[in-house]
Amino acid sequence: MSDKAFFYSTAGFLLFDSLIALACGLALPETWMVLGAIAGIIGSIWLFRVAKRTKN
Repeated sequence: MSDKAFFYSTAGFLLFDSLIALACGLALPETWMVLGAIAGIIGSIWLFRVAKRTKN
């Protein structure tokens, strides 16, 4: 697996998990889950940018 594919798949899985955590955190009044989901979404956006700039 190339570096670019690894970063894209990691970012996609992180985004998917973060969106599920956000939905669960909003359904249940859990502030820590919502904050963790927001941090995961920001991290996945950063990973998508890293994957876009990776040459391999």
